[in-house]
Amino acid sequence: KTVSDAITDTMSEEGVNPALKITSEPIYGQDAEFIDFFVPGILAFVVYLLTTILTLITFVGERANGTLERVLASPVTEGEVVTGYAITFGTLGILQVALLLVIAILVFNIIVVGNVLLAFLAVAILAVTCQALGILLSSLAKRPEQAIQFFPFVVLPAFLLSGVFWPLQAIPAWLRPFSYLVPPTYAVEACRAVMLKGWGLEKIWPDLAALVIFAILFLGLAVWSLKRGKK
Repeated sequence: KTVSDAITDTMSEEGVNPALKITSEPIYGQDAEFIDFFVPGILAFVVYLLTTILTLITFVGERANGTLERVLASPVTEGEVVTGYAITFGTLGILQVALLLVIAILVFNIIVVGNVLLAFLAVAILAVTCQALGILLSSLAKRPEQAIQFFPFVVLPAFLLSGVFWPLQAIPAWLRPFSYLVPPTYAVEACRAVMLKGWGLEKIWPDLAALVIFAILFLGLAVWSLKRGKK
C-alpha cells in the first residue's frame, strides 16, 4: 500500500492521472499494529514458560526434600496428585493471562475482536499440558541444579517454532512441521485467531482439540512417571 501511494503521489505531482487506482481492504485486523499480533503470542508463551518451569522446579524440589515421597505414601494416588497440580496451574494460567491482557489493553491499547473467554480456555488447556510436561521432565532430574539443564529444551522450541514472534508461514517449509509438535503453537494460533480475527469456537476447535490431545498424553505420562518413581 505504501508503494502504491508513493507511485500515485509521484504521478499526481507530474500531472499524470493514473490509469488504475489500487485500493486494499484488510480481511481482518483493521488498523492493527505489530503489538496486536505480538500480544496473543506472548500470552501463550508466558504461560507455557512459567507453568513448565515452575512445575519442574517445584517437583524436583519436593522430590529432593522428600515431600513428594511422603505425599505418595499417603492414600492419595498419583493421578490425584497430577490432577491437583493441573487444576492449580490451569487456574494460575488463566490469572496470568487475565493480568497480562488487562495490561495489554490499558497500556498498549491492543485490539480484541473476539470472545476473550475462548483465549482463556486455550491458555488454560495449555497450562494443564505444561504442568504435566514439567512433572514428566522432573522425573529426569534429582536436584534443582539438574533441572536448570532442561531450560533450553523448554524455551528454545517454543521461542523459535510456535509462531510467537513471527507467523508460522515465515518458518522454513522443511522446519514448519516441527512447529506442530510444540503445544504452544496451537495456543498461539487460537489466541491470535480469537483476538485479531474474531473467530469463534467453530473455527478454533482444531487447535483446542490438539491441545486436549497433548494434555491427555502428557498427563498420562506424568502419572506413569510418578508411578515409576514410586517403585
